Amino acid sequence: MDGGAVIEIRNILGLSETEFSNVVGVSPRSIRNWETAREGAQIPIAVAHSIRTFYQEPILAPILTKWADVAFNVLPSELVCLWVVERTRCILFPAGNRLALYDETSKSYNPELKSALSFPTMSVTFVDKGLTTIPIQKARILRLAGEEIRNHPNKRVKGTRSSNLLRGGEVESLLHCPVFVPGKSNRPEPVMLLGFQNKLENHQVVKSKNGEEIFTYADFGKVDKLIQEEVMEKEILHYMKLLDMVGELED
Repeated sequence: MDGGAVIEIRNILGLSETEFSNVVGVSPRSIRNWETAREGAQIPIAVAHSIRTFYQEPILAPILTKWADVAFNVLPSELVCLWVVERTRCILFPAGNRLALYDETSKSYNPELKSALSFPTMSVTFVDKGLTTIPIQKARILRLAGEEIRNHPNKRVKGTRSSNLLRGGEVESLLHCPVFVPGKSNRPEPVMLLGFQNKLENHQVVKSKNGEEIFTYADFGKVDKLIQEEVMEKEILHYMKLLDMVGELED
């Protein structure tokens, strides 16, 4: 993180030098010096960590809101989650999820009705080899349905596919798509994970029958097109880089 990033973060938040410095624990003069030097001033790791701790969510929330809505429209599902990856952990902010709402009158899911679930920010480290992290660790999509979910070797809670977030209480299908960018020495670095649970067709959750596929490769193609167009990736990555969430830490 450099002085130029500090300027942009502070301007996005609408904070004065004094207000910003009071939160991150440095003097206003330090903020002023860093901002004057811009790219020539590398912010100490401890200060960058404080900035992320206090301002990661308010900086990322607007852009995650935008692209969670887009992902929901590209591949309608009961639950869509846009995780961001900070080096060795996946983070899901409340703004990064969309839940399709069930209309009791029509007895169907209305694609025009969706909301963000209100829950604390979730974080999963790569040490926890679950269905969220394994697509990133193996660098490939994860596409499961029915009993495949219950019996997957990386299922953290074995022998179940229950979820209290879903209306029917069970995960019928899931598609997890990791997103990578070139990292150091052009090695792929994970930056995001797009997750879809319970595909919707004709305004209903598609039920798993006899182990048949639910999320198809054509569905993945729709998500991959969204990723490959690079607009989503570039927009979200811009703010992740501002917050020093990408690449190796440098002091």
